[in-house]
Amino acid sequence: MRFLLLFISTFLFAYELKINITNIKNSNGYIYISIYKNPNNFLDRKKAYKNIKLKAKKNLSYTLDLNKGIYAITLFHDENSNKILDRNFFHFPIEGYGFSTNPFLFGKPTFKDAEFPLKENLSLDIEVNY
Repeated sequence: MRFLLLFISTFLFAYELKINITNIKNSNGYIYISIYKNPNNFLDRKKAYKNIKLKAKKNLSYTLDLNKGIYAITLFHDENSNKILDRNFFHFPIEGYGFSTNPFLFGKPTFKDAEFPLKENLSLDIEVNY
């Protein structure tokens, strides 16, 4: 009975989130997406609410169902398929990356910089920066 109630409540209160990823420069490697609900875990992929790995291609969208809440998304284009965001000597990314809300930043983003409310079905465009 408990399982049935959980299943029904998840179905009734879930919203569709469509993530449209733009400005992917090539189809090498993968796009890694991390979805966060907890600001304290932001930027720690191992503690993300959900992680998604997609084969890179020029026009890419991914749709999933999530419960109502405040979320933040990070992504990166792992062109060489080594499962990490490569950085240069100065620690700047040398592979593409992006965040929900597409904030213009100098330095690391915070959860607040990338957060968005999910309270209805939503289509979100995230631009990859190289």
